[in-house]
Amino acid sequence: MEQGQIIVMLIVVFYFVPAIISILRKCQNSNTICLLTLLLGWTGIVWIIALIMSMVCQTIQKNITTSTQFEPDNNICHDIETEVLNELTEEDIKIMRERLKILEERELKKLNL
Repeated sequence: MEQGQIIVMLIVVFYFVPAIISILRKCQNSNTICLLTLLLGWTGIVWIIALIMSMVCQTIQKNITTSTQFEPDNNICHDIETEVLNELTEEDIKIMRERLKILEERELKKLNL
């Protein structure tokens, strides 16, 4: 490969760094970050915004199971989640499930309208 081709490839990879990070982190808004990077990343400001979004995004998580035992899933926030879940009491979990049920019922009512 010529030196010019290598430079062009490095520039292209650097240009898509926000999109690559969001995909690797399995962000919920990775599609948005990819589109922003592709279409408006050349402006510089949008590229920086997309990079920040990819670094602070929420990752897609598995559905919460009915058990109270936490199942590790190689998530970047694994240690923090484990610590928080270990501090929850059975009563806390019961309250959270009740609130989740109420929220789900509200969402279903909204969809039925």
